[in-house]
Amino acid sequence: MNRVKEFFKNNIKVPYYFVPKCPSCGSYCTGRYVKNHRATENDWMVKESLKNGELIKPIPEILDKTTFCIKCGFEWKGAVTKYYLSLNEIEKQKVIRNTNNILQKKIEEQKEYEKTHRKTLISRYIGKL
Repeated sequence: MNRVKEFFKNNIKVPYYFVPKCPSCGSYCTGRYVKNHRATENDWMVKESLKNGELIKPIPEILDKTTFCIKCGFEWKGAVTKYYLSLNEIEKQKVIRNTNNILQKKIEEQKEYEKTHRKTLISRYIGKL
C-alpha cells in the first residue's frame, strides 16, 4: 500500500500556480489575486488553494498589482506561472509558503465562529419557548 501511495505522490501531477518570491523582503510567502465571482465561494476558494500550497486573495477586480506578500504586505505586478507538480513537490511548497499553518488557523477560526453562532441560534430558540 505504501508503494502505491508513494507512486502517486511522485508521479501524479496537478496544476500549481507558482508566485515568485517577494522582491521587497525575499519571502516565499507570496500569493496571487484572483477575481471573486461569488462572495459565498471566497472562503472555499481560499481553503482549497491553501490545501494545494497556494496563497490567494479573491478581489472584485484585478488591476495593476497581481501578486502580494503576506510577510511584508508588498504588492506588485508579478508573473504567475502555471506548473504541473507532483504531490511531493506541492508538499515542499506548503512548507516554504507556510500554507498548512494558515489553513489550520482558518479551520480553527471557522469552528469557533460556528460554535458561537450555534449558541446564539439555540439561545434564541430556547428564549421563545
